[in-house]
Amino acid sequence: MSAIPWTFAALVWLPVAFAGALGFVPLVGILALFAFFQSKKFEYKTYMLPLFLGLAYIALTSIWSPYATPLVDINIAEGDFHIRSAVLRVLLVVLFGGVVLAAADRLSQKNSKIAIYAFLVAVGLQAISLMVINYFPDQVYEKVASLTSDRASAILNLSRNIVCFAVGAIISMAVIRHLFDSHDVRLKIASGLWALFAAYYCHSMSGSAAAIGILVAWFFMFFPAIFGKYTFRVIGCFSAGFIVFSPICFSLLIEVLGENKYALEPSYLWRIEIWTSVLNHATNAPILGNGLDALRTFDETFQEGLFQGEKIIPLHAHNMLLHLWVETGYIGIFAAALSVLLFSFNLPDPYDLGPKSAAATCGLWALCLTICTLSFSVWSEWWWALIVVAIGFIILLRNSWIAEVE
Repeated sequence: MSAIPWTFAALVWLPVAFAGALGFVPLVGILALFAFFQSKKFEYKTYMLPLFLGLAYIALTSIWSPYATPLVDINIAEGDFHIRSAVLRVLLVVLFGGVVLAAADRLSQKNSKIAIYAFLVAVGLQAISLMVINYFPDQVYEKVASLTSDRASAILNLSRNIVCFAVGAIISMAVIRHLFDSHDVRLKIASGLWALFAAYYCHSMSGSAAAIGILVAWFFMFFPAIFGKYTFRVIGCFSAGFIVFSPICFSLLIEVLGENKYALEPSYLWRIEIWTSVLNHATNAPILGNGLDALRTFDETFQEGLFQGEKIIPLHAHNMLLHLWVETGYIGIFAAALSVLLFSFNLPDPYDLGPKSAAATCGLWALCLTICTLSFSVWSEWWWALIVVAIGFIILLRNSWIAEVE
């Protein structure tokens, strides 16, 4: 496989992220087209069974969901074809993503390095672009106003752009951390400073979830040194437990906060109100769930206060775990937890990945946990496409410095 597909992915990283990240879905499709004609090796993994059974069950919940969505919307006369089903879109990303990653694993060291260097340059340029947006927001908006429908859409695009930057910052953090010598304290300090820089600018542009994720990722990168070959199993067990007990965890959080929630900044206060409402709706069907996209039908609004007149749940839960529970019940939650647990047990030991790739894997996992807890819909196919591309670059990290693998 040549360096062209992944170098192309690196070159379009910045414009795709700047445009709101939705382009990562077709990017996975383009990479898959290249991959179909390249050498690749497919292997059955144990996590695939609960994953696909879980997706099948989620599709089944649409039968009793109050929100009716056709699988596809086809208008031959106008040449329109849209995949309307959220779970079908995610399934396609998973399937094509598997092809993409299988092919990436076969990329040579030389070609992998070309793509990685291009990607690191793209992340650096993205950091500069976000600094420009931070200090000159109005001027930047004036330049791109013709490309977006309104300012609200531009803000949403920026929030996705910030998350994309967080992903890139974490991968580059892993490279800095293990640039020459895994035991050099100066490199760990340098990666920490880069983490603080990235987190600061994410937070300053209202990307607090991304900022928290970056800092947690930096902490997770110490895990291979602490847990050794059990690193991913420890993270996997923790993640699976967190998924299963997330309704209890967030119920306790809400109860502990009590009236103190009003001291939080508005975005987090709204999240607490969303989670409270979601948990109440989830108790109506805790085992089977309310059905796919049921959250779109919950139209309660705030009757008073800061958010008066606004919908309490604006389309989704801003928490992928609670979102999964309210729509698919504990069946969906257990399928997700089992998939994550088995996935962690199928990952190679950190020593087999090499220090850069192992650190990046831990960091990306930390960011995923953070974002899944604080932002976006679980059916955001652009998010899962972004993760596919990020995992691809982590695979290329291993390929690029294969001599470091012990």
